[in-house]
Amino acid sequence: MEPLSPLPARPQEQLLIEHLAECSAARVLTNTVGRGQFALATATAKRQSHVTCWTYDLFHYQQLTASCVAANVELLCAPDLPTREYDLVALALSMQGDGELARELLQQAFLALAPGGELWTTTDNAEDRWLGEQVGKLFDKVTCVRHALGTLYQATRQGPLKKQKNYDAEFAFRDGARLLKIKSRPGVFSHRHVDPGARALLGALDLQPGECVLDLGCGSGAVALAAAAREPTARVCAIDANMRAIQCVRWGAEQNGLTNLVAAVDCDGSTLTPKRFDLVLTNPPYFAQHRIAERFLEIAQQALRVEGRLVVVTKSPQWYAENLARLGFAHVEDVVVKNYVLVKGRCAR
Repeated sequence: MEPLSPLPARPQEQLLIEHLAECSAARVLTNTVGRGQFALATATAKRQSHVTCWTYDLFHYQQLTASCVAANVELLCAPDLPTREYDLVALALSMQGDGELARELLQQAFLALAPGGELWTTTDNAEDRWLGEQVGKLFDKVTCVRHALGTLYQATRQGPLKKQKNYDAEFAFRDGARLLKIKSRPGVFSHRHVDPGARALLGALDLQPGECVLDLGCGSGAVALAAAAREPTARVCAIDANMRAIQCVRWGAEQNGLTNLVAAVDCDGSTLTPKRFDLVLTNPPYFAQHRIAERFLEIAQQALRVEGRLVVVTKSPQWYAENLARLGFAHVEDVVVKNYVLVKGRCAR
């Protein structure tokens, strides 16, 4: 992969960079809300340090491999922060982010710190109170630095964690006559419940014996689990770029005894056999001006056999109506289901 052009750091990561002069840590663990700018800056300024830059998203990881390159930087794609000891854990968080994920990462950061190790965590909210309160629940003493870019909190690990909390959720949902066990985690789409869009997809699910089905961008796997349970002769594949999501789907397949369901971490369709699938089901994200949705449809078109079926659940059907033909789909129709629209089409080539 060709190196990506450098981008300016986002505010909360820039705030970490501006405090680098205070860093004397030999072992540094960090996440990134951009392309690893703090990790790279630390590795460049502190060449004797070992810097680990972590993400749980494969697409993000691939971007990092092309932008965060230094001899003393280790890039890690894993569901959770590593448990080996670090002298500094630096977390850049977003004020619009997932609060439960932030709390879980703060707890994991505490556990990853060596005794006397420091936590630095930032948010792009210059008037933050919430993040400071969460850090204060873990550490005895917290220093707050406010800046036009956001807020930085610094704390030192002095003793053991007072109480460890499990942020995972295990529950059951009904699909027809069957109750299916499902697991979700912070950072995975539709944590703690089955998304209404997934319910709409399941309501339209029409499976034939022996078909190959793809749940594209599967999240915690409700659609894939239900499809595999409804038709034991079907072969169901679930893919997602989020390593936590695939962890959840595999748990669900095992707990429900579904041997006809496989799940893979995949952000570009590279794990799929082209033109193998009879049906693709997907609930693409709404953000990024449909760029992610377009990538989902490109993957679906490559995966589907000719005349294979696509079903997309959305609240913005107009974009699909304008772009499905260009992306290789024909016989497009819309079906309104409560607050959603199911956009259906067939692979034309």
